[in-house]
Amino acid sequence: MNSTLQCLYSAEGLKQALQTYQASALSEPNAKLAQAARELFAELQRGGEPLSPFKFLLTMRQRFPQFAQQTNEGLYMQQDAEECWTQVMYALKEQLKVGQSSQEGSAVSGY
Repeated sequence: MNSTLQCLYSAEGLKQALQTYQASALSEPNAKLAQAARELFAELQRGGEPLSPFKFLLTMRQRFPQFAQQTNEGLYMQQDAEECWTQVMYALKEQLKVGQSSQEGSAVSGY
């Protein structure tokens, strides 16, 4: 997940779209994930101390339960970065295109 977040954070168009993002209904799972990404990116932008993306991680695990799978010992299982990228990008694409005309597309379509 960390490599996916670092890659997403380097996408200027995505950062700009998240800065202006206003969730219409936080009861919607994709809206919760987009809001968590917005808050995480804002914290990263401020800089300073290293941070752990716990809120984003918990929100992602709620939205995509496969990332909450645990071993018999109770440890979280290793997950594929490409799967994480695909799931997060799909959710953000669906959420960030709200309020845009269909000609504009989504802020994440180019990624």
